[in-house]
Amino acid sequence: HDDLYARSVVFSDGVNKAATLTCELVGLSEAVWNEVTTRIEKETGIKKDYILLSCVHTHSGPSTNVYGDGKTPEVAAYVEDLKNNLVEVVKEANSKLVDAKIGAGKGECLMNMNRRAMDGKGNVSLGLNPYAPCDHEVGVIRIDDKSDNHLALMMDWPCHAVVLGPRNYQITSDWPGAASKFVETGLGGNAVAPVIVGASGDINPLYGP
Repeated sequence: HDDLYARSVVFSDGVNKAATLTCELVGLSEAVWNEVTTRIEKETGIKKDYILLSCVHTHSGPSTNVYGDGKTPEVAAYVEDLKNNLVEVVKEANSKLVDAKIGAGKGECLMNMNRRAMDGKGNVSLGLNPYAPCDHEVGVIRIDDKSDNHLALMMDWPCHAVVLGPRNYQITSDWPGAASKFVETGLGGNAVAPVIVGASGDINPLYGP
């Protein structure tokens, strides 16, 4: 359905460095996290403890399960290639450090809702529950260079990436990928706009499955 991307933003105060790395995947194992961050630390000097590696949790992403029932030669080959690409993304971001200005703000988006609903028989199942807790806050961090050119706009909004629903069998980054591309285009095409989906475990989009 659409291409998948990884996006990295690297920060430095002149002494210490930190990196965010977001992937348009359903998830990654601790073993993959450990190998990727170890390599990043070795090849860039960014300490593992200062690396945030997160996935947008799209339910329509490729399998990355190389340690359980999902292990196949195809999956194993994909994950090996993926690990190399993730390291290269951070290395590229690290090579482009410039003096920058950083600002933060927040807003609200009501297009998500708690997905634990009563089924009318005394049980709890998947549904839309407007009475249950739901975080609607959108957090934003914008990074510009000294000439006010946009470098990055990082977004945090908690919501499952399941707009296309369980009947979709195409690879897609779902709403996080669409949001990133929309913002990147709106900022002129030269900025990177990663999405972090926050504490989205029991939150679904209003339009979706």
